Amino acid sequence: MILLYKILNIMIFCIVLTSHLHASYIKIDTNLQTRLESNNLTVLVEVMNNGDEAAYDIMTNTKISKYSQNSRTQSILKVNESVEFKFNFELNIEKSGNYPVLVRIDYSDMNKYAFSAITLSIITYKDGAYPEVFCKANPLKIVDKGKAHLIIKNMNEEIKDITAKLIIPKTLSTPNSTQKLTLKPEEEKSIYFNISNFSAFIGTKAAIFFIVEYDDDEKHFATSVMSHVDIIEKIKLKLYEKIIIVGIPILLLISFFIIRFVRKRKIQ
Repeated sequence: MILLYKILNIMIFCIVLTSHLHASYIKIDTNLQTRLESNNLTVLVEVMNNGDEAAYDIMTNTKISKYSQNSRTQSILKVNESVEFKFNFELNIEKSGNYPVLVRIDYSDMNKYAFSAITLSIITYKDGAYPEVFCKANPLKIVDKGKAHLIIKNMNEEIKDITAKLIIPKTLSTPNSTQKLTLKPEEEKSIYFNISNFSAFIGTKAAIFFIVEYDDDEKHFATSVMSHVDIIEKIKLKLYEKIIIVGIPILLLISFFIIRFVRKRKIQ
């Protein structure tokens, strides 16, 4: 019994303490502002580096409807610095309503490893339109790949032909970024987008967006919902951890039978 007790103590307290190494990182935050006067849209994008490593080759792409513009390239963005990019669009869109303004910021680290960040805003073009759909997205954790879940609900009595788009940074990939579906009155549906890790580091929390759009005879409707993808490490047990997991239950079972045997001997 004394030997068994010692073995149990050795196994229970066989814990390896690992030190946490500090790694430099780039943390890009954005401030997006839009101003629409008649058909003239101005988009201001402020990019801030709130990490502890400089970012390089910063370039911004802005899209709305059929229009797209690239910014100049900022060669370096030091820690705690910011840079502003300005875009001017002269819009000529057939239908009034809501339209997403999508901004993607591309940048790299000192080793030229490419990253990107995304943000968006919904603008009202000419006459306002209130989208009669509700969207909800669940966060996702993946090692290599997974499925992003989007729930869409029709909030009124009209049938809607919906286009749902998944917007992801370049460190992730998807084979099906756009899906189409029809919602009956007050119907709710779930759809899934396959996502895989293209080049994101373990520990990354990547923001993703879903854009949901539909039309009626006169207006275009758009809404969006944000979620995120966590890149996690695949759990690999070391040999001593496997021994502990398997060994402790076995030793407890053995100790149980030993205790029962000793008690029976005492009774006899």
